[in-house]
Amino acid sequence: MEKSIIRTCKLGAFFLSACTNLLAPLLLAIRAEFSLNTAMSGALLTAFFAGNFALCFFSGRLLNRFSKGHCLCVAVTIMTLSCFAVAVSPSFPVLWAGLFLMGACTIVMQVATNAIATGLAQQGAASHVAGITAFNGLGACAGLLFAGQCVSLGFSWRMVYILFGVCSIVATILCWKTKFIPMPQQDAGHFRDLYTLISDRRILPFFLCLLLYSGSETSICNWLVTYAVENRGFTTFAGSILTALIWLFVFVGRMACSEASTRVPARWILSGLMPVAAVTTLLIPQLSQIGIWAAVVVLGLALSGIWPMLASELLRIGGYDQSVTLSTAFLFSYCGNTVIPYGIGQIAEFQTMPIAILSIGGIFAGLFFFFFLFAAHRPCVRKIPNQSGS
Repeated sequence: MEKSIIRTCKLGAFFLSACTNLLAPLLLAIRAEFSLNTAMSGALLTAFFAGNFALCFFSGRLLNRFSKGHCLCVAVTIMTLSCFAVAVSPSFPVLWAGLFLMGACTIVMQVATNAIATGLAQQGAASHVAGITAFNGLGACAGLLFAGQCVSLGFSWRMVYILFGVCSIVATILCWKTKFIPMPQQDAGHFRDLYTLISDRRILPFFLCLLLYSGSETSICNWLVTYAVENRGFTTFAGSILTALIWLFVFVGRMACSEASTRVPARWILSGLMPVAAVTTLLIPQLSQIGIWAAVVVLGLALSGIWPMLASELLRIGGYDQSVTLSTAFLFSYCGNTVIPYGIGQIAEFQTMPIAILSIGGIFAGLFFFFFLFAAHRPCVRKIPNQSGS
């Protein structure tokens, strides 16, 4: 039974990430239909991740109030319905609202899949989180290729969401058919629990690292398609393949990190991956088409272990509910996803797209120095007070 639950969690991770990454190849088509400038098309990314951000405040509470498996099933169902709502949206505000709802559903799916899988794990948290998030990478790759191929075949962006919604119906049925093992529910997820967690000075630097990393990852994976098409002469499908390659090698790298984390401290892995991500991103505007193909492979491998290793450091800390910890981790992640890509869009609008890509590389570099100065050497395991009072 546990194997079927883990498979369902991986399926959920796959579909939520595919849904998240449908938008990047479609931005140019949506921008043309609604007559948007670059900054306004960036607001669509903001809409999706604002939904993520908003539900982060409540997802931990929901998962501790109701069954984690039931929350996952409901979220998958609403995500599927929201795909059809986005497809028929008659105006930009309605489209924005539909993407917001879609983002809200995917964060519940994200927290639920990680919390369920971690609760069933017999090994270390780092290995298990990396194993589940590997399917986020695979789903992102599939979503990008699916959307890019549909556009190259002449499908409208609306039809892309309809077709994806049809595929999601299958995932919805499989989720509802899974028999989830009852897990202990705790009275956690209140705002006071959130405040207690982020006020711990040993933990806050890791949350801030997640904010910087997630915003940078989302920015490069979404704006790279636009950069490749407008500045390097790629077709929309070829640009989608570029970003899909990043996620394919994120998948490969996360499987490797899942194994490596059982032998090598997560902080060593992070200290190696962060500078590689920064240097590679900074090089992209200087490279030819062939060089960009090579760079995205390296970038995917570099990005692969950063989020799961940072999250695993948080899950190693005793005394906090895992659902609340994961929800807070996603809260900071989606705060970065909401703000940073929009800021990069503003840079692209008022400067140039190459400068915007260089700005993303600068944020990756800042992430490494922040991690090295404030997080890499901090003690991570918190002792749980003796319940007997002795």
